[in-house]
Amino acid sequence: MKTEKTIECEKAIYYASGANGLGIYGCFEVSLGAGYGNERVDYMTMDSEGIFRCFEIKVSKADFKSKAIKSFLGHYNY
Repeated sequence: MKTEKTIECEKAIYYASGANGLGIYGCFEVSLGAGYGNERVDYMTMDSEGIFRCFEIKVSKADFKSKAIKSFLGHYNY
């Protein structure tokens, strides 16, 4: 279950990434890799030039230090 802070961050990232306009497509909870994917990012965008940006949302210090994989698969990673 997502915390209120996580939902707040997701909304902020969605609008800041420009996915609510033209030319940028955004998706939450994206699995990457062959088959069902072996990595997952919290949010990913692709623009009309084919640039992928991956976002990992961390809302607490404990979350940041967790053993969850931090992906570096996009052209830009945040």
